[in-house]
Amino acid sequence: MEVWVESGIKQSQSTVFDVVWVPQSARLVSLGQQQEGSSGGVLAHYVLELADDGSAVLASNHTVHTPDALRCGTFDAYANSERHLAVGTFGGELLVLDLSALHRSNNYNNAHTRTTAPQQPTYVYRSHVSSASTPHIVNAIAAVGGNGNGNGAPEIVTGCRDGSVAIWDPRQKDRPFVAYKYPDEDCWAVCFGNAHSDSERYVAAGFDTGEIRLWDLRTNKLLWHYRETEGICSLSFSDPYVSVSSNNRGKVSYLLASTVDERCCTFSVSPSSMTDSLAFTKTNIPTDQGTVWASKAAPLDPSNGFAACGGDGTVHYYTPSSSSSSSTPNPTTTKLSFTRKATVQCSSAVGSAITSVSWNDTMRG
Repeated sequence: MEVWVESGIKQSQSTVFDVVWVPQSARLVSLGQQQEGSSGGVLAHYVLELADDGSAVLASNHTVHTPDALRCGTFDAYANSERHLAVGTFGGELLVLDLSALHRSNNYNNAHTRTTAPQQPTYVYRSHVSSASTPHIVNAIAAVGGNGNGNGAPEIVTGCRDGSVAIWDPRQKDRPFVAYKYPDEDCWAVCFGNAHSDSERYVAAGFDTGEIRLWDLRTNKLLWHYRETEGICSLSFSDPYVSVSSNNRGKVSYLLASTVDERCCTFSVSPSSMTDSLAFTKTNIPTDQGTVWASKAAPLDPSNGFAACGGDGTVHYYTPSSSSSSSTPNPTTTKLSFTRKATVQCSSAVGSAITSVSWNDTMRG
């Protein structure tokens, strides 16, 4: 598979599941599984550099091997200077890795205690393991509060194949402080939103059944749910640190979902509209395979636009339109701004599908 950015392409020998920009840098990491026949994981570190001709080149900087395949990751639970990456694994674990320490070793030991040794994780949480000690893949992860953008304590949310949604406080390492369980479903996507104060915070989760659920962590109540016709591949708020009940930073915060059946949906999530008849727009993404694997709003785009990644290797960028009565972009009306297709074709069974998208929060590009 491949790691793709606007300015460069790098072919990977492993199966890549997620890509994450390192905060305040021109570096990124990819998370995935080692070559076919191995259950181990790979964390690859890349640097975006300028070539002699002035073009951008994505250079491989370091690779770390792990006992279990790595499914997803985020830096958002920790300070930008710490470079701590929270990772969900195929072994049902939530790992916290010190990226700078991992550079000093090509692998780490899967120890379940805190350690300062460079070859081990900072923390290991047995986050999603059944009573029979059977691991369940951590499909999705998100975090808020740690990178200086928002208020309140840092928190991590994970979604798992066993249908559970768990919210973690990184300072409490034994168990999640909140967990929602739907054993007949498979949780594919999670995100935070409405984190505009020390007390306000929402969590949303999407499932293979097409169900989307939204909870208020302050009251620990389910605020809203909606069922799409097919599974929810990705889910995110356009700005998790903006209040959903009023405009902030010149933006309207909306919930963005992508689905198995070739669509993106934007949801207005103001409290007054949290009913089963919540208004939203479905935007069809024309791909050969149909599935829109990932979608995410651009944090530095004043128009509040978002990217959608299709199964044919195409990235579409949509820009919300402004109504005639307001200069604020409206997520319920969108237009296709541009399309970009990956130029490197893959020979794997997955084909050229783009399964992950990550925006650099500090560099516009």
